[in-house]
Amino acid sequence: MGRKRDRDDHHDHGFREWGPPPHVRRMMARGGFGPGWGGGPRARRGDVRTGVLQVLSEEPMHGYDVIRALEERSGGRWRPSPGSVYPTLQMLEDAGLVKSEGKDGRRVFEITDAGREELAARQDGREPWEDGG
Repeated sequence: MGRKRDRDDHHDHGFREWGPPPHVRRMMARGGFGPGWGGGPRARRGDVRTGVLQVLSEEPMHGYDVIRALEERSGGRWRPSPGSVYPTLQMLEDAGLVKSEGKDGRRVFEITDAGREELAARQDGREPWEDGG
């Protein structure tokens, strides 16, 4: 019979004392395993608020359509997450910069005149996905 393991031994792959094996260290030194694996190149955050106002200034759309429009306009370099876009839409609506209407069980967002003024004040010649860094 095998040795009985306790919880502390479970999934201990020997990384605790000496760190990851050499092949993993080399991979991490070269930039990691890509986004989501730690050490990999990360996409820039961008200015979600300005991006949302910009795409809504062109036409009313659903939240998911806002995400897709930003990804398309950035050539795939920037795809803000639903976790950043939907709270931004709610914040903009609370501030009176966008309004929403239920349509076919989904909310369609539209920029207001105050939102257009805010957008004009925020534009500085860069695209929203450019963080200036």
